[in-house]
Amino acid sequence: MKATILKSYRNCNSVKISKATALALTTVLSYIIFSLPTTAFGADILKLKTNIEVQKDIVTLGDIFENMTRYRSEAIFKSPALGRQGTVRIDRLIEAAERYDFTFDTPLNLKKIKISRPAREIKASLIRSMILEKIQKENEFNKSTNINHFKETKTKLTFNTPLKTVMVPLNFSGELKFKKFTYNKLRGTFQAIIQPKEANRQTFLENINGKTQTVVIHAVLKRGIKKGDTIDTSDIELAEFSPRRVPRNAIQTKKQLIGMVASKRLRAGSIIRSSDIETRKVIKKDQLVTLILQKPGMSLKTQGKAVTSGSLNETITVMNIQSKRIIHGIIKGPGLVMVHSNDYQIKPLKTAQLN
Repeated sequence: MKATILKSYRNCNSVKISKATALALTTVLSYIIFSLPTTAFGADILKLKTNIEVQKDIVTLGDIFENMTRYRSEAIFKSPALGRQGTVRIDRLIEAAERYDFTFDTPLNLKKIKISRPAREIKASLIRSMILEKIQKENEFNKSTNINHFKETKTKLTFNTPLKTVMVPLNFSGELKFKKFTYNKLRGTFQAIIQPKEANRQTFLENINGKTQTVVIHAVLKRGIKKGDTIDTSDIELAEFSPRRVPRNAIQTKKQLIGMVASKRLRAGSIIRSSDIETRKVIKKDQLVTLILQKPGMSLKTQGKAVTSGSLNETITVMNIQSKRIIHGIIKGPGLVMVHSNDYQIKPLKTAQLN
């Protein structure tokens, strides 16, 4: 347009006009030329931004050009998805420049520009924890499932479709809320619709559904154990089982297994029953033992013979070697049996200690 105006002015030189008329015409043309927007003539060349980030759904001219003023709010492209990056070809920017009648400086050999849309990430693990907490509060291990006798239980979630990370705008806190939640305790199914705390209406909705399963935690053996072997801490690990698979007499915790002796051969990973283990025998049948009787002001010892085997603090049957009488006592250590006072009618050894 500027070139057109200047050309028309030069054509006037071929016409014979007075100096006054020429001066007046020059004044008018100068007013017209300099009153037009400078961008229309390319006098003010716009510059592409080197780092283009957008937050809204639409990219405007002001997002792309540094010194755009008049048309900066004009929408020209759709923004990339939250947390993603996209590209725009330079020829599309040239088309936009022609449409709005401005020019811009284009770096040599640049064919496209990158536009990113930063976002806040809400991890799938956070969504899972939120749903699990909700189910546990509503359910609290329903008594109808008959698992109250188990020491440790766990609720497992299975989702119909895999959970995925949710992207929300940077100005969101990352906190979530339930828009809707339903849970069928009988079937163990749930449906949840969640969205960011700041969201409203139908934006950023995540529809999640799946099933719950209650499992019990039991101690099992890492390796096979032979009959008579003592179970150590390193032999034990925890495993999950369906409540229906666990018998009532099953051993549940590590503490109940440590130091116990296998009463038969046990396989790795199998549920261990109380009948599968026994306490370590500190006194064996036919072993010679020391019988001890303690009364106020007196402590007596004599020799006996174990009639039955036993573990620490168990009551076993012993025979007094001197009197050949069968009596009962409590095992207090390897080879030591504390005899019941009402059974102790024997002569003490010469080594008896008197207090």
